[in-house]
Order: sequence, then C-alpha cells, then structure tokens
Amino acid sequence: MWDLPKGKVDSDESVEEAAQREVGEETNVKDLDFLPTQYKTYHMYNISKSISSPMMILKETTWFLMQSKTHVKLIPQIDEGIVKVAWIPMQDVHGIRTYDSIRLVLHKLLFNFFNNN
Repeated sequence: MWDLPKGKVDSDESVEEAAQREVGEETNVKDLDFLPTQYKTYHMYNISKSISSPMMILKETTWFLMQSKTHVKLIPQIDEGIVKVAWIPMQDVHGIRTYDSIRLVLHKLLFNFFNNN
C-alpha cells in the first residue's frame, strides 16, 4: 500500500518545518517547495496501553502539496517500515493502491491546487 510522508511536529518547529523534515527523513528529498494549497484531517487514536480504559487523543494532520526539482536518490526510511519510495506521475496518482483516507487527501490537495491556479 502506498502512503504519504507524515509524522509529529517537534516542539521547536513549525508545521511546515516538520513537513519538510519528515519528507526528508522518509524519502531523502530535502529540497522542497510548498505549493499554495494545504488540507487538514482529524482522527482519534488510543494512547493508553489498556483497552478497558482508553485515553483517546484527537490528532490534527496538516497535509501540504510540495514539489522538488532535485534529482537525489530516493531512500526509504527502513526503520519506520518504509520499504520503497517513488515519484508517481500526476496522471497515475488516481490508480495507485492506497488507503481511502490517503486517496481523499490526494484528491483534495490536487483538486484545490488545480482549481485555484
């Protein structure tokens, strides 16, 4: 299943800095430019080890559309369980095997970008 780079924001960084860092760590691409669109999603997850007394957290994720003109070798972050990274041509994005939530994010980001530019 294909996924998108994501992760937590460190206390000393902005959401944009975290997004650039996470993409760099997970793919080896560090020369990134933000395109003028973003999309937020929310989900709940349990941080408690006990199923009988869950401690639920609401997590907000900010997704960005970025581009890069770099030609660095793509390197997956194996210790995060990432086994392959690849550039997907725009015309092939809708045909990739991914999670429904990621498909929604891709649709929203691309729809917003192309309808506002």
